[in-house]
This record gives sequence, structure tokens and C-alpha cells, in this order.
Amino acid sequence: MQPEGVAVGQQLVAQQRLELAKGVAEVLFTSGARLQMYGPAIVEPTSGNSAVLVLGRVEVTAETPQSKGFVLATKTTAFIDIGTRFTATVAPDGRSQLMVVDGEVHAVLADRAEPSRVRAGETLCVEPGDSQVITRIERGDEAAAFVFPTIRPPSRDDAADRGQGQAEFSLVGGRLNSKSGPLELLGDGVAQSVPDSPRESVFIANSSQGRLLLDLGGTEPIGAIHTYSWHQNRRVIEHRERAVQRYTVYGWPADGPPVTEGNLMRAGWEQIARVNTDEFFQITERIERPAQQGVAITSAKGEIGRYRYLLFDIRSFTFFGEIDVHKVP
Repeated sequence: MQPEGVAVGQQLVAQQRLELAKGVAEVLFTSGARLQMYGPAIVEPTSGNSAVLVLGRVEVTAETPQSKGFVLATKTTAFIDIGTRFTATVAPDGRSQLMVVDGEVHAVLADRAEPSRVRAGETLCVEPGDSQVITRIERGDEAAAFVFPTIRPPSRDDAADRGQGQAEFSLVGGRLNSKSGPLELLGDGVAQSVPDSPRESVFIANSSQGRLLLDLGGTEPIGAIHTYSWHQNRRVIEHRERAVQRYTVYGWPADGPPVTEGNLMRAGWEQIARVNTDEFFQITERIERPAQQGVAITSAKGEIGRYRYLLFDIRSFTFFGEIDVHKVP
């Protein structure tokens, strides 16, 4: 399939908009970089080594010396290729996502001096909006230490830790599985010690969607939200379904939060970030799913926002081991 108004082999000019309704099309840049569009997608080449992704999904391969530094820009972010291969997606609402297949990519946000380095197998997502909320998802070392490439392990000194004496978790929608551990495990500073440990995990019953409310005890400047999961069935190696994390997190800044039923944004909750680790890792086979997963939600501006309450709308039966909330230093 070829983009509308463009013939196969036609030379393109800067700022020429390419709109692909369906199928796959490849754009070859003079630097040697190759960009594959997967319809529906809209791309605007801007030079011999750069382009703007307006909508949809593309895959960029930059293997020639001249293509090092290829720039793929979105409304919120510039992805700079450091001799590698990566995929990028822009949703209709402006949410952009990066997944590095080989090598390394630098993600540069408008208000952030230092780029975020994203390496092979890592994923980064940028939410639309002024806060420039970034979601980074990584696979762990599958050991009790929960070591990740860049995400710090579970913490005992964060605002959600029960040892600080302020935070409290409560389930305001759905119910826990009868084999789940208590909610207090989410704030004890450690995650699971082994990969298939229901009693060391907090997880929702199979028949219900869960809404988990975290009261920090007071309004705090939030710098990062981290969530951790681990699941590997003892007998079936590909059974890692409870490792996936799928949720949306919302915030409320003051006392007296809105209702926790129905449409949360209409009720007044502020949407912070959306997480779907299967989507981020592009899981097509069960065996591909990382057994241990970490999610770090931050902001390019340093502060996600000032909140007292965080509400997690959970759409999976995840074995959560820990939820950490770090204040801005």
C-alpha cells in the first residue's frame, strides 16, 4: 500500500505529508535511514535525516553512519536514534510511545535539559498535557532484589511506605482474590521473594475490576510513582499472566476526594498516566512476557503534580508486590 497522492519511487520534499490509510509503506531517507509506516499513519519528512510522526505507528532503522542521529519528532518528544532500530507510536490524543529494538535512543522533551536514554528492550511513553508525564517500563532481573536497568528497587523511604506512618491503602472498587496477601504489603518496602507467591502479592479477584485508593495523609509534591510485579508459574514456564500491569492512575490534590465510582475524570479526578505493559512489550506469545516488571511514572518537569490521593483503576489480575510514591526532593 502507498500513501495517498504519492507514487512508488517518488522523491519527496521536506514537509510533504504522507497519509497511509492501511497496509505498510517504506520511506528511504538520503542518510540511509528507513522508516516503515503501518496504516493508519501520518508522517511528515523534514530533512534527509528527520521526520515528524503525526499519528500512528512507524519503525525506524538507522544502520548507516550518515543516519546516526536520525530524529523522529512528535508533538511532545524528539526521539534521536543512536545507530539502532526502534518503533514509535502516536495515539489520536497525542500520547507518544517509544520501544527500542536494537541499540539506543535519546528521548528529548521540550522542558527537560537532559535526554532520557532508552536502550534495547526498554519502553518509554509520554502523556499529552503540560505536565509531560513520562512512563518507563522495564523487565527486572527476576530475583528478590528487583533490579532493573534504570528503575530503582522497592523503597522503604518513600511517601507510600507504612513505616512513614502517614499513607494508607484501601480497596474502593472490586475485591481481593481470596488467596491475595493484605493491602499493607504494597507499602512495606519489599516485593515478592519468589516468583509465584500469592501471599506476598496483592491481586484482584478474577471476576472483578479493582480500584485502589492511596491516601498519602497530606498533599505532597509527587516526583515519581513506581509499581512492581512478579509472576512465574512454578510448573508452566509460559504462564506469567499475573506479571502484566494494566491500570490508569489518577490524582486528587486536597482533602475530600471525589467519588470513586463511574467515570473518574467526570467526577473530578485528574488522569496522570495510563499503563499497559503487554502493549508496551508488544506481547504476542505468552512466553514473551517478562515475569518481573517495573513501571516508573515521572515528569519531564520534575514534578508530576501535588496530590494527597492517588487512585489506581486496575484492569488486570496482577501480582503487585509494591507501590512506591517518591516526593520531589
